Amino acid sequence: MKKLSLLAIFIIIALSLMACGSQKAPKTEGTENDATAESSSDGKAEEKKEDAEASEEDVELVLWHTLTEHHKEALEKIISDFNDSQDHITVVAQEQPYQDFDSKLMQAVRNGTGPDLVRTFPSNVVNYLDEDMIVDFAPYINDAEIGMENFEDNIPEGIYQEITQWGDDSVYLFPIHVTGQVFFYNKTLYDELGLKAPATWTELEENSRAIKEKTGNAAFGADSVTDLFTDLVMQGGSDYINPESKTVEFNNEIGLEKLEWFTGNVKEGNFRLVGEDQYFSNPFGSQAVASYIGSSAGADFVASAVADQFEFDVAPIPQEGPEEFFPSWLNGYVAFKSDEAKEKATYEFLRFHAAPEQMTEWTMAYGAVPVFQDAVNSPDYQAYIDSNIAIQALIPQMEIIGYLPSVKGASSVLTHIDEMVQSAALETKTPEKALEDAASASNADLQ
Repeated sequence: MKKLSLLAIFIIIALSLMACGSQKAPKTEGTENDATAESSSDGKAEEKKEDAEASEEDVELVLWHTLTEHHKEALEKIISDFNDSQDHITVVAQEQPYQDFDSKLMQAVRNGTGPDLVRTFPSNVVNYLDEDMIVDFAPYINDAEIGMENFEDNIPEGIYQEITQWGDDSVYLFPIHVTGQVFFYNKTLYDELGLKAPATWTELEENSRAIKEKTGNAAFGADSVTDLFTDLVMQGGSDYINPESKTVEFNNEIGLEKLEWFTGNVKEGNFRLVGEDQYFSNPFGSQAVASYIGSSAGADFVASAVADQFEFDVAPIPQEGPEEFFPSWLNGYVAFKSDEAKEKATYEFLRFHAAPEQMTEWTMAYGAVPVFQDAVNSPDYQAYIDSNIAIQALIPQMEIIGYLPSVKGASSVLTHIDEMVQSAALETKTPEKALEDAASASNADLQ
C-alpha cells in the first residue's frame, strides 16, 4: 500500500508540472506577466483573419442589359476595368432581348433565376419595392469606410428627391445619368424668317404659324406627346399624381386648357403628331417639320438625317407658367436582394461606375449628363459639352429638374395620357371627353 501511495504522489506531481508547462505562453518581446493577454489577443486576431477571409470569398455578379453597339461596348469597358481592379469580385454582363424585357425580368427575379443588378428607371422601382425584392443602397452610401462623401450635395436636388421618394431616406435606385428633352430646330429656316428659338410656348406657336405660312408644312411636333402634356400642366401649376390618394390631379382647368392648346394647333396644321415615323428625326431631316422636342441622346440621329441639307441647332424646351419644370429622365441601377457579400459587391461596382473617369466615359458614349457633379466638372466632360450642342441645351435645364411620382400604376397613366392626346388631336373624342376618360382609367390603375 505504501508503495502505491508513493506512486500516486509521483504521478500527481508529474501531471501538475505538465499542466503548468502547457499553460505558459511562448516568451516574446513582452514580459511573462503579459502571457495570458497575448494568448487571448492572438486568438482574436486569428478570428478576425478568418472573418476577413470569409468576407473576401469570390463573388460573381450577373448584370442584365439590353444595350447594343457602342452603348454595349461602353458598359463592357467599365465592367472590364472594374474586374481588373478586383481580387474577389467579378461582374458578368448578359445581353437580353429588348422586347418584353421588364416582364421577363420580373418573372426571373420571382423565380430566383434573375440577375443581381439591372439598369432601369424610377417608374420600375416601385414594382420591385412592393415585393421587397431590391436592396437599399443608403447604408452603403453613408458608411464611414466605404461610403460616398457628399453624395447628396454631388447630385442635383431634384434627382436626390427622386431617388429618396420612397421614404426613410432609402436609396433603392443608384443614379447614373440623365438624358432629357431638348428643342431641335431648323436654324437655316429660322434665320431666314428672322425667328429665334422659342423661350415660351406662346413664342413656339407664333413661330410655327409663321413657318406654316411660309412653307405650308406643320412646324412643330414632339416625339412624346405624353411628356409634352406633363411639361405643359406642371409648368401651368397643376399637380400630376397624388401618391397618398392614388389619383391623378391633371383632370382640371389647367389640364383641359393645355390639351386644347396643343390639339387645337394640330387641327390647324401648325403642329403635327409623329405618326408612323415614331421619332421626328427623319421628318425633321426631310424638312417635313421645322422643329421638334426629342431626347438629347438623339442628336446623332438628327445629324445623320440632316446631313448637309441645312444647319440645325438645339435649345432648351420652352418654359411658360407659374412653375419652372423640366422632367427628369433618370437612369440608374437596382440590385436584387441576395446575400450580404453580393449586395456589398454590387455597391462596390456602382461606386466604381460613379467615379468621374468611368462616369465621363459612359455618359459621353451614351449622349447623357452624369448625375454626379464632379464628373460634369471633369476636363474631359467639359470638352464633350463644347462639342455637343444637345448637351449644351440640356445642362442648363438640370437646375430646374423635377420628377413625377413613381407609384404603382404610374406607367399605365402615361399610356392613358398618350391615348388622350391622340384621340383629341385626331378628333375621335372631344378634349373634355378625352381628359375625363384618361383620368378615370388612370385612377383605376393607380388603386
